[in-house]
Amino acid sequence: MASHPFEHARVFIQRFNLERLTATLEKADAAYEALAPETIDYGKCLIECICKHILDEKGEDITAGIPFPALIKQALAASGMQNNQILGNLSGLVGGLAEIRNTTGVAGHGVHGTVPLPTPSDIRIFASMVSGLLGVLWHLHAGDGIDVIRTSMSFESVERKLDLQPVNELIDADVKFETVPDDGLIFIDGKEVRPSALLFAFDRKAYFEKMQKFQLNPDDDDDDGADAAGPDGQLEAAVSG
Repeated sequence: MASHPFEHARVFIQRFNLERLTATLEKADAAYEALAPETIDYGKCLIECICKHILDEKGEDITAGIPFPALIKQALAASGMQNNQILGNLSGLVGGLAEIRNTTGVAGHGVHGTVPLPTPSDIRIFASMVSGLLGVLWHLHAGDGIDVIRTSMSFESVERKLDLQPVNELIDADVKFETVPDDGLIFIDGKEVRPSALLFAFDRKAYFEKMQKFQLNPDDDDDDGADAAGPDGQLEAAVSG
């Protein structure tokens, strides 16, 4: 069979570090290989998820329950599509995709049992249209730099993609770090940072364990010695996580 129509979804996954979407892409690829009806459901899911991440990257609000065509139109506009005629036509195309999915898909909306399953031709056509939309979104979005302030990408992903390791090493050396052990305070470049907030950000599991511990026993001392080590010890635990 020809190249997979969802290939651009793969590059979006790499850009946004969307590990969860990898499972959907694998299922979409496998369904398309077999020309299974589920191809339609997984294809729509891929586009929806990618559009939401694009809008999140751009710092735009997403209306709860937004219709599929409106979501695509908003993501296209946020990615730089300025031609209103193209926006309108692509939105209409997406409306057709949504109708196909709602009337022939097998994973949603409780379609009546007598409705025929999509034919192999239906699946190929749907996949081709999904491929085109993913391609348009990618080519619009690929030229943009990463918005470091708004991006939902991990620190490690941004550092790798922008080749920031040498810069971050200079930042590490330049940032002033102070602690006030008696008060359990940490100051980074003069800004107060709570050890609990650092632990929440860098080691959510360790934070959750401590949260449960002190909710049950508010007056309990930390038996593992982390409290005795002061905020420096908590910071080290957070960063190592």
